[in-house]
This record gives sequence, C-alpha cells and structure tokens, in this order.
Amino acid sequence: MSVINRMLRDLDQRQQQTQQKSAAPAAAMPQQKPWLLWLAGLLFLVLVVIIGWLFWPQSSQEQAASAVETVDAPNTRAVTEPVTETKVNEPVEPEAQLAQVDNQPQQQETAPVVPAEVAATPSESAVSEASVTPQQSEAEVLEPEPESQGSMEVEPVALTAEELALAKFQKAQEALKSGERQRAQELLEQVIVLAPDHIAARSELAAYWYGRNQQNTALAILAEGLERQPQQPRWLLLYGRILFNAGAYDELLMAYRDLPLGSAEAEKLVQLRASAANQSRQFDSAADDYQWLAELTQQGHWWLAAAVAHEDAQQPQRAITAYRQALQATSLNSDGRAYANQRLQALGGR
Repeated sequence: MSVINRMLRDLDQRQQQTQQKSAAPAAAMPQQKPWLLWLAGLLFLVLVVIIGWLFWPQSSQEQAASAVETVDAPNTRAVTEPVTETKVNEPVEPEAQLAQVDNQPQQQETAPVVPAEVAATPSESAVSEASVTPQQSEAEVLEPEPESQGSMEVEPVALTAEELALAKFQKAQEALKSGERQRAQELLEQVIVLAPDHIAARSELAAYWYGRNQQNTALAILAEGLERQPQQPRWLLLYGRILFNAGAYDELLMAYRDLPLGSAEAEKLVQLRASAANQSRQFDSAADDYQWLAELTQQGHWWLAAAVAHEDAQQPQRAITAYRQALQATSLNSDGRAYANQRLQALGGR
C-alpha cells in the first residue's frame, strides 16, 4: 500500500508542477489536461483489481471451509487449514488426520480443489461434498478408520451331570402333570443314567413301570438302586410293597433283614416286615416287630397285634403282658378291648 501511496503523491506533484509552469495570466482560466484524469482513474482501477485478487481467494476459501462441519465423535477429528495454493507431492501417512498443504508462489496456478469429506460416527451420515472455485486451495481431510463395534459372543455353558439331571427331572415332573407319561418315562430314564443315586427319579420311574403292570422292571430299577444304597428307606419301602403285593414274603424278609430304624419311614418299614413275617408264619419275628411299634407309638392296636403274635408263637406269658398293655391304652376301641379280655380269660390272665 505504501508503493501505491507514493505513486499517487508523485502524480499529484507532477500535476501541480505542470500547472505552475503552464499557468495563464490571472485574467485567464487554467487549461486542464484530461489525459491525466484518465490515467489516475486507470491506476485506481488497477489497484482495486490487485487488492481484490489478493484478498478474495482467502475469504472465499474461509467461507467454504466453514461450510464443512466437523463431527465430534470418539477418535474422530478433521482439521482443514486454508492456504492460498496447495501442491500435493507426498502420500499422507495413515496416522495423520490433517491434510498436508504446501504454499506455492502466487504467480503459479492453483490445483483444482478436491471435495472434503468429514467422517462421522456409524449412526450419522457423512457431510456432503463442498464445491469451491478453482482459485481456492485444496484441503484434504482423511477419513479415520471406524471404531470397532463391540460384539457379544454367546458361549455355551457346560453343565455338570447333576445339573443336567436336575433339569431333566423338572421336565419329567412337568410332563407327568400334563399327562405326557411316555415322555416323562423317557426323561426319568435319562436322569438315572446321568445321576444313578437320584432318589426321586428312580422311585418315580419304578412306580411308573409298576403302574403299567411291569413288576419285574420296577423291581429291577429299585434293586439296582439298593445295590448302590442298601439303606435307602424310600427305595426299600417301594421294593417291599411290590414284593408284599406279589406275595413274595420270604424275599421281602430277606431284603428287610437290616432296616434303617432311625429314618422317617422306619415305622412303615417295620410294619411291612411284621406283616410279611406273620404271613410267612414267622410269628416270633412278627411279635417282636409289633411290640417295637407298640412301644414306639403307644397305640393299643399294636399291643393287641403283638399279643396275638406272641400267642401264635407259643409265648403265653408274653401274650398276657401284651394284652394287658393293650387294655391300658386309651386308643383301643371296644371290639379290641372285648377281644383282649376274652384272650386273657382263656390264657388264665384274669
């Protein structure tokens, strides 16, 4: 701008000197030279064009750069640096996220502008291309690699044999409730294969086959379990009832030689053994079991049963004692009392 000012001042001084040298008398008007005005106007226009050519590309480039919106996303950044001219000579490394721009002299022609693309997150659309004038500098924005999306992999969980047996047993229970007995039977068989000591599954499977008149199959299932757990009271009770109903008293007594008397099923087990012994005419064994039941429960009918068994076993004194205990029990009904009094008179206990 200082050069232009000096040029304008020189033109003014020359114009003044010329006017002074060629000044007319005071009575005459000074003669103006129009070519000087045209020259000054032409110089002013040239200056305006030069100034506009220097500053207009930068302002247009700034406007184009502001039209490109940078999207704020994790690990995503796009930066543009406006310059007057660019020349791309070297490849951009993958790690760089900023375009490299080289300044060139103003006299050279600028390269055509490549539209800038700004990377966005996977859920957002990319920014549309921006068109600029040929004099605008080139700004390249590298598109960063998209973030790796997390993926959930479902890994199968290995179940133990006990857990799998439990799941199948629950399905078998549901099948029984819905009347699908065949499916329940298949599931119960799978359970005892996985867990041979599963008490409920083996018991229900034996009851299923017994209900279908498959007595031998039911006994085989229970016998297999009793080989593993000879004192399992639930299996013993089912096994004894099937044998008793089949009339296999001796086999029942053999299986019941050693009973778990401390279990909750002890009363039912001893009662079943006493009945089997009485049926097989082993009265002394039956009397011992009935007396055990009478002492345990203090019920009059068990004392009466023990007295009858003692009498059948040719043990009159023990029978008299048992009859008297029966009469002392308040739970004995009138028929039982009448029978006890009658047998006491017959044995000489009165």
